[in-house]
Parts: sequence; structure tokens; C-alpha cells
Amino acid sequence: MAARTAPARAPRSGLRVIPGRSSSPARLSIRQLGLLLLAVAMFFALIYSRIFLDSAAFDLTRLEGLISEQESRFDELRLEVAQLESPQRIYAEAQAMGMVLPEEGRTVYAPMPVATDAIEQLASAGSTPLLATVGAR
Repeated sequence: MAARTAPARAPRSGLRVIPGRSSSPARLSIRQLGLLLLAVAMFFALIYSRIFLDSAAFDLTRLEGLISEQESRFDELRLEVAQLESPQRIYAEAQAMGMVLPEEGRTVYAPMPVATDAIEQLASAGSTPLLATVGAR
């Protein structure tokens, strides 16, 4: 019988197997899975908060536009009121209705019915009875 030679052994690397550990790196522990789920939940919470802030910003922009429109409308109405209160316009309207200024002016005194306790307050404040000038030019 012929003698066989032993196969050459490969040089040993510094690696060794630790007993009790899984050799499959694809398995996640419960702790790692919990941390992964927490990270995903925090990511979605961040996205939701950004969407909420952006929608609030759009609402704010829309409201600022409405405020600007109302301010310009307010200015237009103030101008219209000023034109309607104009003495020249009122005088022209009165003449168009046939109203005329009187020839002579006189002062008319109209006594005011005042409660007795209010008279003392009016007297102490220096108030006088109601005076109206009629027909003054």
C-alpha cells in the first residue's frame, strides 16, 4: 500500500468563533427593533409638524391678503364719507331741494327739562341751558 500525504493546512487567521452567539447578522434584537420603530415614528412626527407649520403659514398669508383688501376698502369708505360730509356738497344738495338761507338770524333759547339732582351737577360744571342759533349766515 502506498503512503498518502496529508493535505496542506491553510494558515490560521486571528478569527475565532465565540460560543453562544448567532452567526447570522440579519437578525434584529427586540431592543434594536424598538429603536428602529422609535426612529421611524420620530421621523413621521417631524414631517407632520412641518406640514402643520406650512399650512399655518399658508393660512397666515391668506389672512394678511384679506386684511390688506379690507384696509384698502376702509380707506375708500373714509374718502367717500369725507366727500359726503363736505359742506359744499351739503349746500348744493340743500339748494337742489329748494332750501334757502334766512334773511335774518336770531337766537332761540330752549329750556331743557333736567332732573333736580342733575341741575347741581350742571351748575357746578358751569353748563348753561341749551342755546340754538337759528338763521345765522
